[in-house]
Amino acid sequence: MIVLDSSALIEAAVGGEARPGLLREIIGTELHVPHLLDYEYRNALRGMVLGAKISGKLAEAGLVFKKTMPIVRYTDEITGDRTWELRANFNPYDASYIALAERLGCPLVTTDAKMERGARTIEVRLY
Repeated sequence: MIVLDSSALIEAAVGGEARPGLLREIIGTELHVPHLLDYEYRNALRGMVLGAKISGKLAEAGLVFKKTMPIVRYTDEITGDRTWELRANFNPYDASYIALAERLGCPLVTTDAKMERGARTIEVRLY
């Protein structure tokens, strides 16, 4: 069981850089995410297409990839209060992943080095 942030899911689905172990980390694992992941994920794919970093076809494949993942989503009622408490060090998006990992007592998987550097209350696995 892990909390997976959008950056790691994007990298696993459509990333061009080799991140050894990332796919192995998430495939076959129960993934837990704050509800905002779906919007962040689509927004990232959109930005990559508009910035000509990936094709529309690859973005569509990325959407299909996400649908195959065993994702458990949590609402703001679960993470919102803690997310607010973390506001001095993290934006609300990043804080929601950290708050969820704290609540579930499991690692956070990300490609965001800033989250790894700042999170002190959880295990962060940076890819």
